[in-house]
Amino acid sequence: MSFKLSVLAGVFYGVFSCSGVSAQDVIVTIQNDSISCLITETADMFIYYRTSSTKRGATDIISRKQVKEVIRGIHPPDPEISKKDSPLFEERFRFGFKGGYSQLVATADLDDGEFDDYYTERNGGFWYAADAVYMFEENFGAGVTICFSRYSNSVMIRDLNSGLTGRLADDMTVRYFGINFVTDLTSNRSRSGVMLSGGLGVTHFTNDFELFYPFKIRGFDFGMHLNCAYRLSVSPGVYIPIEVGLRGFSVNNVTYSTPSTTPPEMEESIGRFIRENLPAEVFRIETGIGLLITF
Repeated sequence: MSFKLSVLAGVFYGVFSCSGVSAQDVIVTIQNDSISCLITETADMFIYYRTSSTKRGATDIISRKQVKEVIRGIHPPDPEISKKDSPLFEERFRFGFKGGYSQLVATADLDDGEFDDYYTERNGGFWYAADAVYMFEENFGAGVTICFSRYSNSVMIRDLNSGLTGRLADDMTVRYFGINFVTDLTSNRSRSGVMLSGGLGVTHFTNDFELFYPFKIRGFDFGMHLNCAYRLSVSPGVYIPIEVGLRGFSVNNVTYSTPSTTPPEMEESIGRFIRENLPAEVFRIETGIGLLITF
């Protein structure tokens, strides 16, 4: 008789385990994953539960530090699914800081092969940027972006005709302020993925230029940017974007000034060079890494 009771008890336990885990409770983790289960015990530090994949007589366990929410009495549409991505959308605000290497690919330079090495070294520099974006939907948002980059070089030169000795020097800064549109190609943003961004803005260009005598060149015009980034997830709401992009503009509104000691013929020569090279194109390729925070 005791043997029959044991068999009946075992059958009852198996049926209860299979049917019980088909629908009762849901555990939502801090990664926004959900676990369909039957919670058997809750303690101060752990929650004990069973799922359809739990072995007979065993109990799964999860730390309360990993649990965001516990929902009881939920009936999943598919009892075979014990874990799935949560459709919750909470990461609406994004703030990013990034920087890296920038290469100028189109500028107005002195048309002389003698200075090719000079411009090759000058056209490489560093850039820094900050973004703030509001996500209207899970995969689309808009905001603002601010970028700063700098390029410089200097070399001593000598005019063979006049014997004049001085410097050829550039100290260029490019400031960009724009509207930024973001498309996230990853549906579950708690994981790593690819995102695209782009938009239009205004660019302020300055160059403390020197050709034997100092000149201050200033420019202001509209510009654009396009970026592609792989967003690496390091913890909930924190990502490291690895980015490559293009940022540039063509400047028609260029002004320059010189000190009163500049010879008139030199000032006229520089003015003619600037006018002949309008619009001044300043396009640059950017690669970099940053930090992205969402909430």
